[in-house]
Amino acid sequence: MKKTVLVVLLCLLCSLSIFAGYRLDLFAMDPLHDIYMADRNRSSLGFSMDYLFDGFPASVMQDQRTTKPTEVFLRKDYDIPMHSTIYVGETLSLFRNTFTFDNWLSPISFDFSIQFQLKFVHDVEITDLFGQDGVYFFGGTMSLADMFSLRIGLHHYSSHYGDAVFKNLKPKPGDEIDPNYKYIRMNSFVVALSVEPVDGIRLYGEYSTLAPGVTATYKPYMFSPFWYDTYCNTGYPDTYNARIINFGAEFSYPIFKKLGKTTIAYDCHMYEEGKIRYRDASGELQDPVYDKDAPWEVEHGVVLAQEVNDLMSLEIGYFNGRHLLNNFYFQRSSYLRVGMRIDFDGSVTLYNSTNKQ
Repeated sequence: MKKTVLVVLLCLLCSLSIFAGYRLDLFAMDPLHDIYMADRNRSSLGFSMDYLFDGFPASVMQDQRTTKPTEVFLRKDYDIPMHSTIYVGETLSLFRNTFTFDNWLSPISFDFSIQFQLKFVHDVEITDLFGQDGVYFFGGTMSLADMFSLRIGLHHYSSHYGDAVFKNLKPKPGDEIDPNYKYIRMNSFVVALSVEPVDGIRLYGEYSTLAPGVTATYKPYMFSPFWYDTYCNTGYPDTYNARIINFGAEFSYPIFKKLGKTTIAYDCHMYEEGKIRYRDASGELQDPVYDKDAPWEVEHGVVLAQEVNDLMSLEIGYFNGRHLLNNFYFQRSSYLRVGMRIDFDGSVTLYNSTNKQ
């Protein structure tokens, strides 16, 4: 069966290459399915200063496998509620196939995509490291008519506390600090669709869910669906699967002709983990329970970006939801981000039939 499918695909590729323009890129740095500008976990290269209006983390939370989570507070509050954040990320389009022909669907492109980001969050002087997040995606992406794009694959979050947090903890007698404790989703199944109905307007939506046989590790344990019983058995209903839904819109227009596009972007993330109650009405920690009437946890991001040239953009954004670091999932924060982003563009082409005409 696999051989038959392979033969059919090869025949289809050969026929398309005969009747259409064909290009094969070994890799390209302009993704078919672009990043979400207002996503705090986007894969990009840049730097920002982040000022927290409220919700500066005052503790570290560790959930247990069979009992309620524990909370260890910091020894002291930080004087300046500000972070400096370094983003190291990129999206690589590998073995991109592009077909052009006389039809409104042209061009059609598909590839294997790798997306990654390392986010390092420091104090304002970049001397103490609060922590770092690792994010990656790998899978297939496809584009039709430069209007529709689709991606399907696996997505990963992994968060780590830094020395600036662990050295500032003040545990009580009996508290155990696990330096390897983290928020991790390895891996989630993801499917996303992006639409650009007219030039300068983009709408997108993405669905992420844990998948048996695919999700290798998932923490915190208290958020685990019923089937993930490697470390604990939560007994939550079958309908719960720690899903994430995000959607957004982006509007771009070259207001300043000599610079480049001005973009305003909005992103919304919704976490089904919000249905797990691990605090009671008074705010005290309790044994986690599933509350079918509880809303999903929601966070918002709004970003205004201005291209300075083909390489760099300046940005200002406002975020309300989880803290910058995924390990502080329990901390609601609102903060202002001012920074810059570097966007490399280039490709290595193995074959282009239009160059032979």
